[in-house]
Amino acid sequence: VAPENMEEIKAVSRFAKEEGIPLFVLGNGSNLLVADDGMDGIVLQIYKNYSGIEVRGNELIVKAGTLLSSTSRAALNEELTGFEFAGGIPGTFGGAVVMNAGAYGGEMVQVLKEVTVLTKEGESHARQNGGMPFLNHGCGCRLRNGTVDTIKRHKSM
Repeated sequence: VAPENMEEIKAVSRFAKEEGIPLFVLGNGSNLLVADDGMDGIVLQIYKNYSGIEVRGNELIVKAGTLLSSTSRAALNEELTGFEFAGGIPGTFGGAVVMNAGAYGGEMVQVLKEVTVLTKEGESHARQNGGMPFLNHGCGCRLRNGTVDTIKRHKSM
């Protein structure tokens, strides 16, 4: 299932819960191995249709299915520094938040301001930076102003 908006994600989540069907959330499928006989349940793929970035000053509002490389490029284009570490990490923003992805001395917890999560019951909640044992839906990143030149010097993109 490839939902296009949060209401569709909530509906699939509620349906799976009510029917007792296992639900697996799939981002881009980076670093994923699946058994030859497949999976039982519903695979909810957020990468294809649920991605996007909104810029608000020095914050990026990022949907969970957005590739980290796209998020890093958006920060560069807006001359926002702090997200350079993520430019070469494969996968989606949501997956990176769940696993606190990091590289080159940086990690997601250092740039996250707030995360909106979706529980297995289909309810969304805003959480301030911290441990997130829920299905991620979208996040706000707090970055710093910089220049394209200084950002590129910090981490080659």
